[in-house]
Amino acid sequence: MSFSISKLFGSKQKNDINNTQYQNSNISIAGTTPTGDLIVAKDVNWRQKAFHEAGVSSGDINAFHAGFQAAFEGIKKSQQLDNVLQEKMKTELQQDIEKLKGDKNNKETQLEAEETKLKDIESDLYDKNAEKTKVQDGNIRENKTNHVNLMIGASLIALLTIYLFIFYSSTAYSAFFRDWSIHIEEAMENDGEISIANKIFDGKAVIKAFQDKDNGVFAGLFVIFMPVVFMALGYVAHHTGKNNVGITKYAKVVLMYILTFAFDCLLAYNIAKNSYNAEIVLLQDTPQEYSPSMAMNDSNFWMVIFCGFVAYVIWGLLYGFVMDCYDKMKDNSILMKSIKDDIEDLRNRRITQQQEVTKLRMEVNNLMAKIAQKEQEFTSSVRYDFNSLKQHLADYYAGWCTYYAGAVLSTAPLSLAYDGEMSAVNNWMDNIKSRYKQNTEEKQ
Repeated sequence: MSFSISKLFGSKQKNDINNTQYQNSNISIAGTTPTGDLIVAKDVNWRQKAFHEAGVSSGDINAFHAGFQAAFEGIKKSQQLDNVLQEKMKTELQQDIEKLKGDKNNKETQLEAEETKLKDIESDLYDKNAEKTKVQDGNIRENKTNHVNLMIGASLIALLTIYLFIFYSSTAYSAFFRDWSIHIEEAMENDGEISIANKIFDGKAVIKAFQDKDNGVFAGLFVIFMPVVFMALGYVAHHTGKNNVGITKYAKVVLMYILTFAFDCLLAYNIAKNSYNAEIVLLQDTPQEYSPSMAMNDSNFWMVIFCGFVAYVIWGLLYGFVMDCYDKMKDNSILMKSIKDDIEDLRNRRITQQQEVTKLRMEVNNLMAKIAQKEQEFTSSVRYDFNSLKQHLADYYAGWCTYYAGAVLSTAPLSLAYDGEMSAVNNWMDNIKSRYKQNTEEKQ
């Protein structure tokens, strides 16, 4: 029984202390809990209360300052004692913290993916730079060799082209337009015998062809363009072999060489035959018709073939070699340009990726700071609803304004006083926020 009386008087004493402490703080007390805690009423009409205080003081501005401060302290005390509000804000803070943590986890996942992309780009860039160095070093050596081979090959082709022009222009003239009886007679008078060179070459073949009485310009043009035919066959043979694969490639190349060889055989046979017939007439030997079997045993026939066909084959092979050297030099420059373009593209991608990674890191750091601040607020002993506080103070000011309007008083001094008081309130709220932030940084 003594215990119950003691508890009763203890509770009564606590209630009396709380009532004494807050009875002049503009807090509406709705009652007490069984443990003696005050229950704060939530329906205080600050506008009406302010209107009443303004009327009592006849609108004295000093009374406004005092009343505003009392209202400010009263609202703070009300929020401090409002367990429902404190729990609600605590719940909201917890929800905000969980949401921020979820956002942070998502951002960290994105950051990890973007950092992996950045590492891949940097790895590709490293490989490309290594490839560039390797190709560059190899190209210096290879291009020097290719350049020398290209110069030598081009020089030989130029000389061989001159030779083929002289040879095939002479053989074309000899095979189709030469007066062999006069030619052999002049050769025997000058040298005493007819050499193979006299039968094949004629230094004035082009001039004599244009001077031909029967064919004239046609003969000259025919003699000039005959070497072009053989060089064109060599050109086509090279590109046929280059642009085809498998058995088709070899079949077409062999066909080109067979065609050229057959053409050479016809020229050689015609030259050998005309030369033979002219010699028979000049030497008054027993006439015998020149036949293919005789051509097979005639050195003149084979010399014409090999002086032309072998030179033609060499020209075609040399042309292919020169073009391969040129292609390698060209391919190296194209490859190097391609590598440089890839490096430039990778560098641009790396810059963009670095910016994305930096952006995500900043977002993660900001979220971590917000989480830490919310957690500090969560562990704080008192939490305030700043928006509600400012709204109640605005209602208090509105009550004074209502009185001033009814009393036909200028609201300018009242507005100035309100701005000053709200400046102090805002500073108080900023200080609390700064303290939360400072505590958060210290924990980090």
